[in-house]
Amino acid sequence: MCLSLLICVGGIAGLLSGLGHSAAALDGLSWVTSQAPGSPAPTPTAQPVAGRVQAIYQGDPTIGWDNQQQYNLWWPSACSPAALTMALRAWGDPVNIGAVLDRLIAHQAITPEHGLLHPEALETVAKEYGFHAITFWRWSIEDVAAVTGQGAPVLVDVVDAKRQTPYPGFVVGHWLLVTSVASDHIEVGDSSGYHIHALSPDVFHTLFTGIGVVIWKGAAITLP
Repeated sequence: MCLSLLICVGGIAGLLSGLGHSAAALDGLSWVTSQAPGSPAPTPTAQPVAGRVQAIYQGDPTIGWDNQQQYNLWWPSACSPAALTMALRAWGDPVNIGAVLDRLIAHQAITPEHGLLHPEALETVAKEYGFHAITFWRWSIEDVAAVTGQGAPVLVDVVDAKRQTPYPGFVVGHWLLVTSVASDHIEVGDSSGYHIHALSPDVFHTLFTGIGVVIWKGAAITLP
């Protein structure tokens, strides 16, 4: 779930940076090359999908809601469709948050009062858009790093149940999109009013419930 304060849309409302990129995860990734005239063709370098994540703010009425009425009713509890929208867009599908939300509503998986009710509904909707997806329930930060190290972003559920982090608005839950994990910070896409770009490992460990979703397309990625 993720209800919201005005400053935080998601509450009341990447240890292994050197893992490298698995060849199995490169389908669907973009390629960046540079070549001087007359020089040999260089080896292309993969641009990880996780590196293409663009954060959106769920309180922004211009990010692709169906209409003003949908925005007014749903924006405080829309962290999960926002996170999935960010992931799908990074993989190249130009979806709007309103359409993603509509699918979650159709599955009776989200309410304005409580936000997302069933994490596996994100997997279901991703598959409806033609992606592979899995829901996980007991992952560690190392497991998340194993996937982001292959270039794929990971949706994660976070909760600040005791309000012991700088993000007390996450007391009833929020969804983030992890893009990379390093030894001293975890980079994320965040739709809340906190506009988080990175978390310390200690804060991430406190917030992370172990629940989340991985989506991908093309060749399989290696899962923990």
